[in-house]
Amino acid sequence: MATARPVLIVGSTGVAALMAAELHQRGHRVALVSDESADSARFPESAVAIYLEGDLFEPSILCRANASEADVIVCASVSDERNLTTAILCRRAFEARRVIALVNEPWRGEAFGELGVEIICPTRLAATAILGSCGLAEGQEHESSSSEGGRP
Repeated sequence: MATARPVLIVGSTGVAALMAAELHQRGHRVALVSDESADSARFPESAVAIYLEGDLFEPSILCRANASEADVIVCASVSDERNLTTAILCRRAFEARRVIALVNEPWRGEAFGELGVEIICPTRLAATAILGSCGLAEGQEHESSSSEGGRP
């Protein structure tokens, strides 16, 4: 097994819960800052080394979650604005080596690459997967329905 790496997840979405569980299962040290106390049941105590609830924009709570020691910080709240703002805060205030933000609206994340924030857009990933499943993705050959044996 690879060396355990410290990972900070900021947010309380299903994506955050799944990442925390998988990273814990792989032996990594996971810290989680949740912005929703109602979602705390999503995160089993055993899956995270540090669990804090509070304002994602508050540097003191990110500091208590060891943001400055994390190899990677993933911002995965339900809000694109929160994710991008928190990502910039982590990048600048904690000089985080790698910051990834979940951004649902593709147009919102385009400028953040220049600021050192990696963007993951589930909307774009889902659209690409659906197009691929339909045989309509870029680079895929598409059989016309008017070809031999097809409907006119």
